[in-house]
Amino acid sequence: MSIESGMSDSQELMYYIEKVMEDGKLRSVQQIKSRVKQETTKPYTDGVYAGVLRRLENDGKLMRPKRGMYQSFGTAVEGVSSKVICILEKTIEDIKKEAKSIDILEASDEEFEVIGLIKELKDFLEKIINKLES
Repeated sequence: MSIESGMSDSQELMYYIEKVMEDGKLRSVQQIKSRVKQETTKPYTDGVYAGVLRRLENDGKLMRPKRGMYQSFGTAVEGVSSKVICILEKTIEDIKKEAKSIDILEASDEEFEVIGLIKELKDFLEKIINKLES
């Protein structure tokens, strides 16, 4: 991909972000903007950045391992590990949300058993994340 005349701002910015992120390093949005500014003098709005980053993430070209941080997939193994970590972290967030919906004062014995299983599952997923990160 290269810059061509007639490209929209989004298309141009996508080119520059992909170029900046091709080394596979984890970067904040601010770091990405700074690196893009080294590539071009054209100013892009925060909205264009947000849209392009979201599109690159949705297209599987970038991932967001942490809030406000982006990374290209780099090598296949690193990419898969990072992607799995993202999925597991999201799953843990979802599990916590669901667990908060259970009223422990009104919970039945079966619901308490489910609460225990939820905690075990969350702990297990956290162990997997720690192993993948090491």
